[in-house]
Amino acid sequence: MLDLDMASNDWVKKNIRNIGIDGVSERLRKMVNKPISKALLNEFIDKKIIMGNGGQVKFYCVVGYPTESDDDYLELLNNIRGAEERTKGKAGNKFPFLFAPTPFRAMPATPAALWPMSTRDFRKRSISGALKSSGNPGNVFFQGEHIWAVEWMGTDSVYSVYLDAIALRGVESDSDNVAKISRSKKFHTASGNSKRATLEAVFDIKKLMGGFNLDNYPVNYLHGYLDNSKIMREAG
Repeated sequence: MLDLDMASNDWVKKNIRNIGIDGVSERLRKMVNKPISKALLNEFIDKKIIMGNGGQVKFYCVVGYPTESDDDYLELLNNIRGAEERTKGKAGNKFPFLFAPTPFRAMPATPAALWPMSTRDFRKRSISGALKSSGNPGNVFFQGEHIWAVEWMGTDSVYSVYLDAIALRGVESDSDNVAKISRSKKFHTASGNSKRATLEAVFDIKKLMGGFNLDNYPVNYLHGYLDNSKIMREAG
C-alpha cells in the first residue's frame, strides 16, 4: 500500500483516488494488521478536502469482522464529521467520499481463516444502514458544507459469502450438492433471496460460517502454509 503520510508524499497528495482501509475503525484495522490510525486517516481526509483538486476518493472497506459493533461504525462517522469541522473556511466545492464495503471472508493461509463469518446481509445494513439519518437520500450517510459521504451500491449479497464459505470450507460430502448448484440454470437466474434460501437448505451454513480451530478445521492447507504454533498464537 502507498504511504498515506500526506506531509511527506507529494504524489499521494495529488493523485491517490482509491484506498484500502479494510476496517471502519482503528481497532478493526489493527486487528487485521492494517495499522491505519484515526489520526492518519483524518489527516488524509482533511488535506484532500482542502486541496479540492477534483474527482472523488473511494475507500475500500471490509465489514462484518468478528466483534464488529455499532461503535466501530460511529468512529467512521465521527472521522467525517470532524473533517467537516476542521476544514470550515478552507475548502472550495463539496468533496465526495465513496465507501465501498465488502463482507469479510475468512481467507486462506491467514490467521483469519479460522474466524467466523457474518450471516448478515450487508446490502440491507452496511455503512449507510448503520449511519444514515432520515434526511439523507439513498446511501448517503453524511452531507456537510464541504463534504458528503456515500456508500457504494455494489456491496456483495450474503449468498456470495455463503458460496465462498463452501469453496473454502466445504468437505467431500458437499461435493454432490456443489455439482448440482454449479450446473443449475434455475439457481443462477434466481433472485438473491432465493439463492440464499437454497444454500441454507442444502448446506450446513451454520457450520461453514462458524469459527474453527486447528483441530476441527475442515481443510488441510493451513498445515502446509504456516507453522502451526505461530498461527495458533495469532488466531488466539
